[in-house]
Amino acid sequence: MKTRPILVCRHEAAHAIVAELLGYRVLEMRVVGSKGGFCRIASKYKAEDPLRMGVVYAAGLAAEIKWHRATSRRISLDDGREIHKRGFRGRSKATILAIAQRIVDEHAGAIDCLAHLLKAKDLKRADIKRVLIAEIKAKR
Repeated sequence: MKTRPILVCRHEAAHAIVAELLGYRVLEMRVVGSKGGFCRIASKYKAEDPLRMGVVYAAGLAAEIKWHRATSRRISLDDGREIHKRGFRGRSKATILAIAQRIVDEHAGAIDCLAHLLKAKDLKRADIKRVLIAEIKAKR
């Protein structure tokens, strides 16, 4: 098996942890090749909140900035990689990223733990929940 870059793993782990914290269900996480991955998410909300989903998308970018400062110089908020192009009810991309960064900073331990698990193998919902439960117990 090819090595899974920790940058990609942290990026996907941030999506997963932030999505779970905001009430989504993360069904699985995978790394595809050396430059990409995905996090399959199910919504339990009848009406999707664009801000909530924007923060989930921005979480991957926030993780790249937090752990890989060297890459943050080449990341532009205008590149549209992570922050959806839908309208976010008047909130700017910078505001959405700032919200994501606060959540990523607060839950950095869980994100890093999940990233290292993902570096070894694709993950299912049970793996993700185990990490979140361990973080909640540790913060008590």
